[in-house]
Amino acid sequence: MAEAKCDNIQMKDDMYGQREWKSFIFKPAEPENYRDILEHMRTSFYRDEPLNYLTGYSEEKAKDMDTMIMEYFQDGLSHIVLEKETNQIAGARIIAIHKRENADTPRVMESAEMKKIWPFLHQLDEDSNIFKLYPDMDSYVELFMASVDRRFRGQGLATEMYESAIPFLKSRGFRLVKSCFTSPFTQRIGKNLGFRELSRRYFRDYRDESGEVVFTNADDKDEAVVGALEL
Repeated sequence: MAEAKCDNIQMKDDMYGQREWKSFIFKPAEPENYRDILEHMRTSFYRDEPLNYLTGYSEEKAKDMDTMIMEYFQDGLSHIVLEKETNQIAGARIIAIHKRENADTPRVMESAEMKKIWPFLHQLDEDSNIFKLYPDMDSYVELFMASVDRRFRGQGLATEMYESAIPFLKSRGFRLVKSCFTSPFTQRIGKNLGFRELSRRYFRDYRDESGEVVFTNADDKDEAVVGALEL
């Protein structure tokens, strides 16, 4: 599979969120970047994130996830991260806006993998019940995905994606940030940033409608935690 690149970097000022950090450039995701970001996600997040790893990769699952990300691109908050020297995509941060008026709208998944993952995540959201917990709030933002290419891991990039997202979103007037942390690494980041735990579920405890364990290859300690941070 070809390496994802972004060859024409158009520099923008800080009001659009572009900045440099170490050997990387953070810039807003724009339509000319979408295809490259999705290619990156297919080689990284769709395979390596814990729930995705447990369920395996398929093109059908990738299509389901591509559809979600393309929808969230329209919120205008997602970012692409480029390695300065090569312009290769080092990572991507997908951010979504959730509105009270759309809270009960179901999302239909087509792939076998997402039919396992999405109901589990939906149960976590129901446990969290953010709009009931914050009755005066009509919308909130979600740090939906943070993905780093394998070649650029171990440099603090994922941590920076989380840490930098908070002042970025606060500067745009958002009052509440939600995130679902599915690994010990991201759970530590959320705790360090002050996220309040709203719900927690162990992967092996999740069962389908027939009572069968869904994530049979999960370890006993594997879990997901939904947290919220007031800005």
